[in-house]
Amino acid sequence: MSMGTGTGRAARTSRRGPLVLAAVVAAAVVVGVLVALSASGGDGDGGASGGTATIVGVEEVRAELAGVPVSGMRLGRADAPVRIEEYADLQCPFCAQAAAVLVPEIVERYVRPGTASMTFRPLDFIGEDSRRGALAAYAAGYQNRSWQLVEVLFRNQGKENAGWLSDETILAAADAVGIDRERLNADRASDRAEQALAADAAAARKDGVESTPTFVVSGPGGTRVIAGAQDIRQLAAAVEEVRG
Repeated sequence: MSMGTGTGRAARTSRRGPLVLAAVVAAAVVVGVLVALSASGGDGDGGASGGTATIVGVEEVRAELAGVPVSGMRLGRADAPVRIEEYADLQCPFCAQAAAVLVPEIVERYVRPGTASMTFRPLDFIGEDSRRGALAAYAAGYQNRSWQLVEVLFRNQGKENAGWLSDETILAAADAVGIDRERLNADRASDRAEQALAADAAAARKDGVESTPTFVVSGPGGTRVIAGAQDIRQLAAAVEEVRG
């Protein structure tokens, strides 16, 4: 993907080229992942797709994040020696795979003990639904519930640009994780959220992000950029290298 200039709309168009081959090769894997994701969650309800507001995975996410501080878009302690930034699109199936498999391991190994913090940087490559989700993520961050909302939305992901990331689904997920929906609605329509989205698009270009998810791991020992929903071994190696 070429980040280009301006907002995420330009980036969305260029994202398709570099990711087409990877998507084709991984199609069977992604289908399996999406089936598993739609069935996940401790509450046992059906998936949220096609406009339905039934939300799954709330108890799973609650357990994953229990006791870990969330401040804005950051998960974990502000003084953690290692910083992990995740660039992701809420409609990206590879990002949903990372949310289900990789992120919980990062939280347990590094974020919960205070070794690393994680910052979620939403991008809107895929479509207008991506933009809607990204703005909602920032708005949730203003209530220090960004990670709760994002992780639940990933567990309710549907097909790209199929309408699953609707206002109805966002608000149902917000209700499920204890977000004030009136404040969320006001904040996601604000200039503040729009500016945050533009700032993260610019940061992605600066960091050389060419696909989602991409993890930027930095610390006293330098910076490592890891593209794709990799297994924990690559993230672990990067963390150890940058800890100094």
